[in-house]
Amino acid sequence: MLTRDLITTFISWNARHRAPATVAFYRARLKKFCEAYNARELGSLTPLEIDEHLAVAGTDMSDSTRHHNCVALERLQKFALQH
Repeated sequence: MLTRDLITTFISWNARHRAPATVAFYRARLKKFCEAYNARELGSLTPLEIDEHLAVAGTDMSDSTRHHNCVALERLQKFALQH
């Protein structure tokens, strides 16, 4: 599944099962990731690519913001494995 399709499915699922604030959190945190890798299969991404993305996306951001970006990506991966 392409990353953009997975993120769309993930956001839709959260919209049905989670609070609007949670949906907004995931949408905001995954936006740059989707822009960078939207046409790639999530399974084709290497840990190094993901790590580099998080490093670049977190430039000039607080530790908590970088942590939240990681949490969103981890939850997306868990969702993909569960569904």
